[in-house]
Amino acid sequence: MDALLDRATAQSNRRLGGHARPERVAVAVARAVRHQTAARTPVSGRGPLRAMGYGTFSAWLESAAIPRQAFLKRTDVYAGIPFTTAPILAAAGTCSTVNLGGVRMGTDKVDHFLSTGFRYWNRARHASDEAAVRFGTRTERTYLGLQSSDAFSFGDLHANWRGQAFYGSLLDPDIGLFTWKDGQVERVRDFDWHQWADWRWDELLDPTVYTRGVQRWLDQTVPERLDTLCAGVESWGPAVEQAHATIATEPAPWADHTAPAHIDPFGLPERCLALATAGGDARAQTPP
Repeated sequence: MDALLDRATAQSNRRLGGHARPERVAVAVARAVRHQTAARTPVSGRGPLRAMGYGTFSAWLESAAIPRQAFLKRTDVYAGIPFTTAPILAAAGTCSTVNLGGVRMGTDKVDHFLSTGFRYWNRARHASDEAAVRFGTRTERTYLGLQSSDAFSFGDLHANWRGQAFYGSLLDPDIGLFTWKDGQVERVRDFDWHQWADWRWDELLDPTVYTRGVQRWLDQTVPERLDTLCAGVESWGPAVEQAHATIATEPAPWADHTAPAHIDPFGLPERCLALATAGGDARAQTPP
């Protein structure tokens, strides 16, 4: 990230030419950061369809020598879903899962933070925070969610929201990464994912909601895979239950009233904890 931000510094200085009003500097830096970190970048080795849809940094996460769960052999929970039920989930599946700032997340969350977060910030700058939230919720209900991947991700929306805050902070004297001094943009701090990554980007903790067709398929297939899905539930189950309870009661400024009900489509904590204590009867339970 710091290498990409240094490129953004150079790009900003080329565009500003040493003379600019403060508001123009903020826009130039934000645009340069978005361009350098989130420009569309295909990922080799994932096949023609699965290679698309990545930004610069998320593409690096998919290909660099770092720990990740890549699901290249389709071991993800959507493996085997019929194409007619969910074309994108069937043909492309999921992106990789990585750990950034202590948070497990799909690499798509990085693009929501760096790319859609910029669009949030730009809309809020011209209109309002509410306009940005309406835009984000609309994209999840349409081309970035339910109409493409048959999924509405609250984690995506939260990454968008945090991205808006990130772009708004770039020149902040206390926490910003850049300064404008003597007609030049300078990077004064390193980027730290611990400052921005949120546990709500982890879709086990902050569940995604699916179309009815996908949900029916999950209701049929998840019980058959509990032995795999429930591995280690004694360590992660209570934390997931606590996260779900928190999400159920907290306000959600990153989603407006048109968002679907925020439910858990898998019911894994209840099913897995029951399986661990009572045996196979938990397989027949339907998630709430």
